[in-house]
Amino acid sequence: MSSENIEMLVQLATLGQIRALKELLCAHRDINVNLKNEDGNLAVVEAARRNNPEMVRLLVQYGADLSAKDAMGREVKGWAKKYNNEEILSLFNQKSFENDQMETKIDKNKVNNGKSSPPIVSCK
Repeated sequence: MSSENIEMLVQLATLGQIRALKELLCAHRDINVNLKNEDGNLAVVEAARRNNPEMVRLLVQYGADLSAKDAMGREVKGWAKKYNNEEILSLFNQKSFENDQMETKIDKNKVNNGKSSPPIVSCK
């Protein structure tokens, strides 16, 4: 994925442009949503900073790491707590449960050479 696409990813998350973000993600199915832009910003952190649970949820569906921090040390949970956004905070409980289930079933290092699989998200 080009650095221009990463910039676009972060910018769309910052602006709350969910339709455009979906189009970008569908056009680039192998996108790594956990890459930082040149300023060290992460799309998922910017979405949380803008108090946008729908955007955070979409990025999580594409593999966003909820525990990742941007260059300033900001993280999703911190913004969700600041805004008392229960919808975003609930994603942590869901993700924790999914991770626990997944770790008991497979060894992540043996799947796809240690890389995460593309998400199963409808692009219709």
